[in-house]
Amino acid sequence: QLFQRCAMARSQPHNDPLGTVSEEVIKTVLNRWIVRAAHDTAPFLDCMVPSWTDFDLLCSFLQRQFIVESPKCTTGVVNMESMKEAGTAFARLCYSLAEDLVQFRHQCEERCSPNWDDRSLGLSGSEVMRNGLGSMVCIDWSNRAKVYFSTKSFAKATERFIGSSSRLLTALFAAKKRYEIFGMLISGTPMDFRLTTETKESMMNEVAVKFEVWCDPFDVRGDNLFFGCFEDVDGAFGGFAPFGRNEAIHDLQNLRRGGRNGGSVVVLPPLDNTLASLYIRRIVDVLESGDQEQIPFSFLAILHAECFRDLSHSPTINDAMQLDPRLGDRQGAFVRCAEILQAGQHSFHIGEGDGSSQVSLTGSVLMVLQNGAGKKCFPITDQSLATVMNSMNPTTLQNHADTPFSSRGYAVEGFVNHSPIPPHSPAAVPQTNLTPHADIGGIAGPPLAGAFSGSNITVKPRTSRLPFLIDDGEEDNNADVVSGMLNNFDANLFQNRPTQDINIEELNGMGFFGAPLADSNIAPDGGRTTSRFLG
Repeated sequence: QLFQRCAMARSQPHNDPLGTVSEEVIKTVLNRWIVRAAHDTAPFLDCMVPSWTDFDLLCSFLQRQFIVESPKCTTGVVNMESMKEAGTAFARLCYSLAEDLVQFRHQCEERCSPNWDDRSLGLSGSEVMRNGLGSMVCIDWSNRAKVYFSTKSFAKATERFIGSSSRLLTALFAAKKRYEIFGMLISGTPMDFRLTTETKESMMNEVAVKFEVWCDPFDVRGDNLFFGCFEDVDGAFGGFAPFGRNEAIHDLQNLRRGGRNGGSVVVLPPLDNTLASLYIRRIVDVLESGDQEQIPFSFLAILHAECFRDLSHSPTINDAMQLDPRLGDRQGAFVRCAEILQAGQHSFHIGEGDGSSQVSLTGSVLMVLQNGAGKKCFPITDQSLATVMNSMNPTTLQNHADTPFSSRGYAVEGFVNHSPIPPHSPAAVPQTNLTPHADIGGIAGPPLAGAFSGSNITVKPRTSRLPFLIDDGEEDNNADVVSGMLNNFDANLFQNRPTQDINIEELNGMGFFGAPLADSNIAPDGGRTTSRFLG
């Protein structure tokens, strides 16, 4: 409805403030709000529709985003007052739609039994053949809406599922719909990118990566644990809350799920300068805490050019270091190595599923940050780093990993601590116990009735703690396994069952199960040259 309303407005731009805003800008601003809301403390009505309960905060954010993003999509002059009016109109439209969703949520809660299951909601599963895709698993909601999984993806997601087997199909449907809509919003924008399968496999083999950050349950590799994008749907598959959203102690304890052995983490932040700064600050917090307790941690962070603000040049190590000014002080010892990935010499995946590889036309920065114990437990060598970087090379030249970095355009000069930024004291990590992991009994985390609760609405609005920086910015082998799974869950028996009149597609796809946000810490960003191993 948001896109339809804005499209109608563009047909009469002189009569509607939203008529001056392009669809590209709408998609960018929606995505930016979604990722901010996923990490921020301000309560909202719905996690996919801009709806902070502090309406002034919402208006201010949308106005700023329209002012910043619109000039990027037009060659003409952008009137700031018009963009402010458009931001206000968009805020009102979004808030009105979110209130409708809240009302719908309450109606669903009243109709749904506390002991609901896939059968009572009309969810069924079956194997189907799709042209060009082979055998697929289809989850059908009473012939009204369907989602499809490759047999391999279905098998892996089922293995990850930690709830009641009678609610598996609903959890899969909810998560798939959520990420389909999220994918629709970022499709065709710079925000549609992720690491390739080859790169993830290389990181697992070469630097023992066991955790992935800002990842969905269908893209996480092997047995890796992950910090997801939407806790309400990711939790059913063992996903943690978005990295940096809660206090540092929460992220620290999630990283210790395997005991005191610590962990090796790959971090690909959302393309947002504020969140990139949040991620780097949280990494430093975790490394410091790990040092105090002698727990080894290693982080491999890849910072796309869009993670930096107002850059007129390809990002440098200096830009990356200033995402947390503490790295200009003694905490800079955590930076084990740093490399520039040149424009045109590395690639990412775009699109759903296996996606397609696309060469990055902008530079990126690769950093390895480790504490003292992490350096010993997760050693990084020339060869292992070369192999990881080679996995991102779009041409993958023969014996490329054996080529010296300097001859491939990767500078090897030493890092000199010349940052003029005064040191910041590291944020204290409160010594409190982690809140027990949510009981995954409902569609997406808490039991269904609890998920429909209006807690998001009654929470007293608080000011966001994120500063509003103006941003310029193999499947055939699984067929028998899947068939057995479907039979075990008795999924095919439900196809002809009557169902209650609940729109599951809207319920799960539009992001109804958002939860109030917890605390997060943010630092401003800033602008070093390149470096190699730093100690």
